[in-house]
Amino acid sequence: MMNIKNFKLPLDFLSQNKQEEDMYLGIFLKEKDGAVLFIENKRNKLEIAAKETFSYTNGWDNVVEDVDDALYKLETQTKKSPDKAIFFIYSHLIDDSTREIQKPVLHKIKELSKNLELKPLGYIECHEGIASHLEKKDGVPPTYTLVELDASLMSVFVYKGGKIIYRETVKRSTEVIDDLIQVFEKVKHIAMIPTRIILYDSKDSGLHAEKIVSHRWSSELFMQAPKVEVVSEHELLESLTSVFSVQVFTGEEKPSATVTAPVEEEKKESFGFVIGGDVGPREEKQQQPEQPEMLVMERKNNSIAGFTAPLLSFFNKTLATVKGYSRRFKGVPIPVLAVAGLGLIFLALFLIEFNFHKAQVEVFFPGKTIEKVLPINASTDAETSSLKLTEGSAQTPINDSKSTTGKKEIGEKAKGTITIYNSSLSEGKTFSKGTTVSASSRSFILNSDVKVASASGDAADPTPSTAKVEVTAAEIGPEGNISSGTKFSIEGESAVVIAKNESAFTGGVKRSVLTVAKQDVEALRAQAVKKAQSYGDDVVKKSAKGGVRALSALSDVELKNQEFSQDVGDEAGQLTLKSQANIVYYTYKESDLLKLVQNQLKKDLRSGFELPAKTIIYSVGKITTKQGDYVVNFNTKGKEVKSVKEDEVEKVLTGKSADDLKQILKEKFGASGLEFDIDSPLPLLKNRLPFFKKNITFKISYL
Repeated sequence: MMNIKNFKLPLDFLSQNKQEEDMYLGIFLKEKDGAVLFIENKRNKLEIAAKETFSYTNGWDNVVEDVDDALYKLETQTKKSPDKAIFFIYSHLIDDSTREIQKPVLHKIKELSKNLELKPLGYIECHEGIASHLEKKDGVPPTYTLVELDASLMSVFVYKGGKIIYRETVKRSTEVIDDLIQVFEKVKHIAMIPTRIILYDSKDSGLHAEKIVSHRWSSELFMQAPKVEVVSEHELLESLTSVFSVQVFTGEEKPSATVTAPVEEEKKESFGFVIGGDVGPREEKQQQPEQPEMLVMERKNNSIAGFTAPLLSFFNKTLATVKGYSRRFKGVPIPVLAVAGLGLIFLALFLIEFNFHKAQVEVFFPGKTIEKVLPINASTDAETSSLKLTEGSAQTPINDSKSTTGKKEIGEKAKGTITIYNSSLSEGKTFSKGTTVSASSRSFILNSDVKVASASGDAADPTPSTAKVEVTAAEIGPEGNISSGTKFSIEGESAVVIAKNESAFTGGVKRSVLTVAKQDVEALRAQAVKKAQSYGDDVVKKSAKGGVRALSALSDVELKNQEFSQDVGDEAGQLTLKSQANIVYYTYKESDLLKLVQNQLKKDLRSGFELPAKTIIYSVGKITTKQGDYVVNFNTKGKEVKSVKEDEVEKVLTGKSADDLKQILKEKFGASGLEFDIDSPLPLLKNRLPFFKKNITFKISYL
């Protein structure tokens, strides 16, 4: 078993002869839970074949046993037992200062690997796996804010052009908005916060996303409402596996990947390869001088070292070749040799410029916000409406439930025996079943008819006649459990006739239970309708192409074959509804709506200004009907910006220095900000844009 402390992924791992395993072991570790993966080799591509999740039974103390249990289940299921392990690590488990796995966590991983006889290949930091996946998906190094949510910690990573410009881990409170504001208040002093926010791996990510979207953010943090994406744990693990697959089979090292090498003399406890991990302490980001007229943000070029060595090697070889020619061909004049050498150097410079000098440029233009509520006619009939609606339908079974809110009291009535005393010398008494007797404001009912003879003796010394009869309390509950010797009055009788109990009354109990209320039935039915509408929206999202959106407020849901688990009044804590939902929904093309918004707001624009579609955001407001059509109030917001042709701006970019470009964009086009990222192996060109247009990625944004 290899000692993890001394283990490092060999530098030639990515170029070794491909003797890949049929299956690898993946171990995913978070704060309080994780997962064990069997990663299968399918035609030189790694895919997750089986997965078993686990929770820490006693924090990190029993993590070895917890992983062993999950591993045993997978081995039993698949009949396979891989031993080469890759670890997927949540980012807050990495030490901020050293960019290594925190020592307590590393100690547990060492113990785990030793006890389970695993061969560790290394680890991948989760946020870098997501970043690599998104870069591959988007086709360009993306700009976004990545939010990693765990049980009690939240890590925030701000990416610009595929590079991290800010990272911080904070303790989570009860409100994700408060936690984000705490971080964003620091980020705003460094750079503009990206409006694309990505959340990953939290059971409540959907709820957090809704809060972020609906929150009214300060204009100091966001000039326009942020857009939020949610990455599930399954998608996270798929992206991590994809990155691992690239490393295993192709040996490809993307700009975001770093393969660390052994450093024996430093005696660091390091572990495998880190996708995108920093090596050594992080450098403090230098603050750019404040420029009130024009904001210029330049990101640090971390790629120069990768190209400098080959370039110097090429120059050295060229120099040696020139010197060799001067020795071999003594008859050739030195100027000719110098020209030949310079020609080779210029050829090398041209090839480097043509292939490796690249830049990303984002130009910001000022904009004035226009807000307006626009009533737009919408219908399935294109001739009578401004916005064409398309009708669709879907069916889905609904099985939903909710807690009941009705209450009632149930229990037993107290019972006992009373003795009736008749002191009347003139007449006997007869009491029928159901007669009420009372004591201490409590009522009891005779269980049967009873007769009591008249008293004997004389008026001076009468002897009452007696008769016993069973009684039951009029109401349920312990209030009827009265003590012995209590006196009772009898309904309609004077003090001549009384009653007493020789023994205490018992059996009275009462408790409150939940029942099905009528409003519970209606609420559950409305809840099922809302769930069906959401299903209809999901159908549109999954099947629609070309920017088609659902107008959810118009969705019509019919619940058929409704079966409730209980009737109104039944004792139950939960009410369940099973039904078949038939959904009719309406969709529209977002591009059609944006054109309508642009056309209707044209009259509010100043001369020489326009309203780009990408600056428009909207929400659906009140909907009314008019002559069979719908009138939908769209709450719209857009940016009025100066008309600028992108191709004209793009023409002035090539070969310009940052200072010249700033001046040109400001004076000629009225730009208010510039952000660029230059990647060049030549230090002299790191502040100058490429001379070839094909090497510039250009984008216009609005403030």
